Amino acid sequence: MPNLAAYQWQSRVLVIDTPTAQSAEYLRQISVLEAVKAGLPERNLQIVTRPFAPSFRVRLVGKDGGVKLDRGVPVEVPTLFALIDAMPMRRAEMSGR
Repeated sequence: MPNLAAYQWQSRVLVIDTPTAQSAEYLRQISVLEAVKAGLPERNLQIVTRPFAPSFRVRLVGKDGGVKLDRGVPVEVPTLFALIDAMPMRRAEMSGR
């Protein structure tokens, strides 16, 4: 896992490990994120790509630094956004607190 201290309490981070930038899984994940990129800043979500990893992996790290999701396959946006939107800090953000 990369050092994410600069993001803690500021942003949620989606860490994507990929063997290559041409990996089918990586291209699929980036494609679904590009399609909804307007929703990323709204959720304070940053994307960090780690190339040359042994295998594809997606991890969602919350603002508190805890891993909230860890998968070896691309994550669909509805799943990702539902998970984020259910987080206590996100719920507080949505209610204006």
